[in-house]
Formats: sequence, structure tokens, C-alpha cells
Amino acid sequence: MQCKKFSERSCPRFIAKELAKLQISCIYQSNDCNEVVPYEALDKHETHCDHQPQQCSGCQLQMLKSDLSEHEIHCSLIELTCADCKIVYKRCDATILHTDVICLKEQLRQSQEKNQQLNEKIKRNSQEHERELKKFRHDCEDRILQLTGMRTLWPRSFPNIRINATWTQNALTIAGGQGEGSSLNQLSRPFGLYVDDDQTLFIADWGNDRILEWTYGATSGQVVAGGNGRGNRIDQLCHPTGVIVDKDTDSLIICDMENRRVMRWSRRNATNQETILDNIDCAEVVMDDEKSLYVSDCQKNEVRRYQLGDTQGTVVAGGNGKGNHLNQLYFPTYLFVDRDQSVYVSDTYNHRVMKWVKGATEGIVVAGGRESGADWTQLSSPNAIVVDQLDRIYVADLGNHRVVRWGNGVIQIAGGNDVGTQANQLNSPSGLSFDRYGNLYVIDHNNHRVQRFDIEPN
Repeated sequence: MQCKKFSERSCPRFIAKELAKLQISCIYQSNDCNEVVPYEALDKHETHCDHQPQQCSGCQLQMLKSDLSEHEIHCSLIELTCADCKIVYKRCDATILHTDVICLKEQLRQSQEKNQQLNEKIKRNSQEHERELKKFRHDCEDRILQLTGMRTLWPRSFPNIRINATWTQNALTIAGGQGEGSSLNQLSRPFGLYVDDDQTLFIADWGNDRILEWTYGATSGQVVAGGNGRGNRIDQLCHPTGVIVDKDTDSLIICDMENRRVMRWSRRNATNQETILDNIDCAEVVMDDEKSLYVSDCQKNEVRRYQLGDTQGTVVAGGNGKGNHLNQLYFPTYLFVDRDQSVYVSDTYNHRVMKWVKGATEGIVVAGGRESGADWTQLSSPNAIVVDQLDRIYVADLGNHRVVRWGNGVIQIAGGNDVGTQANQLNSPSGLSFDRYGNLYVIDHNNHRVQRFDIEPN
């Protein structure tokens, strides 16, 4: 029978008193413990004795506590858990599974990280190369035009639209179309649009206070201006409505509408921005072949031309107060400047498009001009306009959810099938542009997408 601990015994007091006088050797004397302690302290000593044998958690061998730590460092049967993949394995397998090769999850993570860094470097180099190539082509085109005396005949990037051209009625969604949102594959009530020679889109993403660059065939865009929250800092935008690319300086020129300024944003250096015009309620900015800027001021109801270095500008349309007379405008928005520097203006709240010949004191109604309506002689809050080489005017007829062409009659080009989200429908089209092949791009404002209507073959 095993004796009870000293504290648990209930023997007579005089016997307990005699037992307390005894000096007892430690039970672990065989393990080199030479301690002799009073009988009443024996239990406590043996519980904490350093010579008490301990069991290895791997091989189950027993040994002194002082030897156990060293033993477990080398014991091949100790179980370990990988911090990455959480797999439990014995140390004897470590060389194969985790020491020489590293666990598969960690290998994959390191490989993905290296691949991502490499892809980002390739992307940066590719973008830089593409910009250099575009600039080289642009310089070559300029030189050819100067040598041939054709420098001012027509904007070099605008296509020749065949006289009998038609476009597919079912559009392809080129950008957005994933619902309203701020992810890189989404848009929020976009307005302005610029299409580069390689079919890269630059989109004024109004609701997200940013400019997105959307390359041909991409499923998402890249923020190239703004995107730092809504505000008036030099690195912020507030409801941008228009954007163009200045290839000579490799920069973006942006209508930062709610901040009442026009900005230049370098494409080479994301931290290089400047305000080039301020105190202007700009809705649209365009550039002619002489590098002059034309900006519509929707509150002053005028359009001004700014030559290089000029910050005051010259009124080239409107400027006679709000109204519907031929020398007046009412909330002018989108612009187009032709080869003769005639200015076409979307006179939005007068539901008409006006043409102001260079130097004229009043304009000519070239589209719409009656009250807002949906018949073929009417427009409803016209937005973007483009004029082709035959002087035909393409209009984003926002209130009628269609794109129409004026010139020797009026025809419907796209939309006009009630408001909706189908491929043949639009919802408040605002921006409008063509690529060099004649394909039509439309900002489908309230559907938060950009639609492309491909030109049909002969």
C-alpha cells in the first residue's frame, strides 16, 4: 500500500510529531539527487526535484529535466507544425518536406510575389515604350504635315467616315458595365471620353473623381489622374467632366468641373500636376492644331479660346448672357473645333447645336433649335458632338437616349430604343468619339459604361 502524503495523513498527533523529526533521502537518489529533507517537506521537494525523470513528447524516453531540452532539439520523432501550411510532421521528415525544399505553400507565395514584381516591371516598361513610340509617331506625322503643307487641313486622328457608313445596332461594352462602383472594372456616371490612336480610352469617371485609362481589350482600367478622394488638392479631382491628351507634352488636360479649374496632369510623373486655368465652370476642353485650348463655361454661358501662355482667353461663342438668341447660349457643354477653327457648341438647355465661325459675333443653329422633343427635328439636352470631314454632325442626344447625325437630313446612328441596358439601348448618352477606323464610342452615362458601335463593312 502506498503511503499518503504527509499533509493528508490523519495519524495521532504524537505520531505525526515524531515523523516530522525524521530526515528522509529524496526518492530520486538513483538519479544523483543527494538531498535529505525533513519528512514533512518530502512531498514538495520530490514534486519540484530537478532529478525527477521527464518524458520526451516524441520518443517517450525518460531522462533528467536538464537533459530533456537538448534531447528534444534533436529527437527525430518530435511533431512540428508548419507556420505556413499548418501541416503536422515529424522532425525526421523535415529535411524532405520543409528544410531543403520549403513547404509548397511558401514556395507558391514566393513565386507569386516574384511574378507580380516582374509583371509590374514589364508593364511599366511597356507603357513607357508605348508612350515613346506614340510620341515618335506623332513627331513624324507633324513633320510630314509640315513638309507637305497639310498641317492644318484636319485633326490627324479623325477618321474619314464614308458617306454611306452605317454602324452595328448592338454595341459591345468596352469599359464598365459592371454596375455603378469604384473598382477598376467599374464606372460611376462617366461624362467625357478621349479615344487615342491605338484605341486606348481616357474616361472622365465623374462619380469617382478620377480619370481612367482603359487599353484596348482590357477588362479593367488604370487610374491616371485623381482617385485620391474628392477634394481640391493638387492631386485630387471633384467631378471631372472632360479629358484630352496633349501628345506634345505627354500629359492629360482635364476639366475639373466642381473645382472650377482646368488641370494639366503629367503621364510621365504621377506627382506632376498643375492648374493651368482657374475660376472657370468648365464643362469641356478641346484643343486645335495650333495648341490653343477651347473651354466652355456653363455658368457664364460662353466659350473662350486660350492660346499658349494665355490665362484670360478670348470669347469665341456666347458671352452675351443666358438666352436663346443667336448671340447667346444657355448652359453650353460639349465642343468641337474644325479645321477652320469654327466652334461647334452643345447649347444644352436651348436643345440645339450652334456653329460659331471664327470671328463671328453670333452663331448658326446647325442641329435642333426647337423646344426639347423626340422627333427628327428636335434634340433634348444635347451633350457630346463630333463633326466629320463632310461637315455632318454627330450628337449625343442625352434626353432621347440616342445618337443622331445631322446633315442633309437626320438619321439615328445608335440607341433610340427606349431607355434601357440592352446592347441596342442607351441611358442618357453624354460622351461621344470615334477611333481611327470609324468605330463609334458612346459614354452611356446612367448605365455606367462605354459602348462601342462598330462601323459595318462596305
